[in-house]
Amino acid sequence: MIKPDVVEYGGGLSLSKTGNIVSIKNELSPELVRSTLHGGSAIGNDIVGTSFATPKVSYIVSQLLKLYPEENVNLLRGLVVQGARLPEPYFETPSATSIKHFGYGIPSLERVTKNSDQRITFYNTGNIRAEEGHIYSLKIPEFLRSPAEEYGILIEVTVAYTAKVRRTRQKTKSYLSSWLDWTSSKVGEVFDEFKDYVLKEIENEVTTYDRDFRNAMSSWNWKIKSDKRGEVDGISRTNSTVQKDWTIIKSHDLPEDINFAIRGHKGWDKSNGEIPYSLVVSIEILNSSLEIYEAIRIENEIEIPV
Repeated sequence: MIKPDVVEYGGGLSLSKTGNIVSIKNELSPELVRSTLHGGSAIGNDIVGTSFATPKVSYIVSQLLKLYPEENVNLLRGLVVQGARLPEPYFETPSATSIKHFGYGIPSLERVTKNSDQRITFYNTGNIRAEEGHIYSLKIPEFLRSPAEEYGILIEVTVAYTAKVRRTRQKTKSYLSSWLDWTSSKVGEVFDEFKDYVLKEIENEVTTYDRDFRNAMSSWNWKIKSDKRGEVDGISRTNSTVQKDWTIIKSHDLPEDINFAIRGHKGWDKSNGEIPYSLVVSIEILNSSLEIYEAIRIENEIEIPV
């Protein structure tokens, strides 16, 4: 769970100024329980190691389990990764090197387990088969789309899934029984148009989907993207069973709704079994005290007839 998905501070490693030699310094080393087999104190700070960072993430997962005791591992993975953030300056300008070093970043207990007045998180879990698509839609309140305002809006999306694996030296798609990816609507693309696109791409159904018209629409500036031509050159978010991406957009450029699709694809499994997954989507206003949680929550309430 630590790398390659997320990282944490810990371990007390230090390097010499003249090279890459790891040194042990008592003032930096974590205080740990130690063996007394050969004498000495039961507690000491005389060893270092990156493995000591692992319990910090495990603690966050334990808090999630208290909140969601009945949920499966995919939601836990999705929420931990969703609550992770790259350190500056890589959050706004990630690079291939920063992704290789930090994964999706350092998880925050606060972001993983709680919403705030400035941030709202939606999630859903489900099961999907190859050549199926599940479509989700989020509505954006009108006040947040006002042309008179120019807030920075962060949109984060994480998909986590579990598939059967086999031994192979080939690419991810040959390693997994079935594989998933997610895609979003274009900026301003309404739900019905996006649905036609997804049905055409997944099930090859006859729809009114116009490829040329859609290609002319503006795309979201996702940081990583599903191919290797995103802002992070050479890295694709689809090469993992945890797929996170994020974008920052000005509030006046927000559309009325944002749509997402989870898509199932064939791997080596001929039985076409179900793949369990979770989808987590967060909307956050940056560098502002404007409260958006309640307005977005109300906008997306589902009315249940009685």
